[in-house]
Amino acid sequence: MCLFITLAVAPRHAESVQRIAGRELEARPQVNTSIAKLVAPRATFVLTTGGCSCDLFGAKRNDGKAAEEDRGAARRKYAKLGWSAAKIERAIAARHTSADGGRGLVGLRNDAREIIARIAEETGDVALLVHAYSGDIERETVCAAQGPVSTPDELRSGRTSIPEDLILWIRPTQLRRPGDQAPGIRPSKSST
Repeated sequence: MCLFITLAVAPRHAESVQRIAGRELEARPQVNTSIAKLVAPRATFVLTTGGCSCDLFGAKRNDGKAAEEDRGAARRKYAKLGWSAAKIERAIAARHTSADGGRGLVGLRNDAREIIARIAEETGDVALLVHAYSGDIERETVCAAQGPVSTPDELRSGRTSIPEDLILWIRPTQLRRPGDQAPGIRPSKSST
């Protein structure tokens, strides 16, 4: 399994993504139809170091407690998807014996955060999704929830958590509105 970071921007800003990523990282068009539906009508890109995005995440944590917490979180996620206990255990086993060595990802590297923040500042709005693919990144069905809106400065500082399978929206402060939610998400009545 490999992690890939997907970025989505308005189509008119597609060239900006590749220009800002520049020589430091590779930003290539992403053609996964399930992701395209989640962020439509935006252009999507994967942000990588040349192959996948695994190297864009920070230090590994190898302690047993963290690994068990990771397995517990994965079990809950798969149970919510309606998977059988046997299928969940197979997925957990594959997840922790794959080429990634069962690493626990601590966070997105600072240079990657900076590049994504600059893209958001220039384009006005960027969707960010991290997903661990087990197959072809163009064909695998990706299920992700809409997440919160953060500012480029919150992303830079590390105050923005970047979990897998949650679409985060990065938007400059001057473009945010009171009660700002991810595009297409309305605030609940209890929050107004």
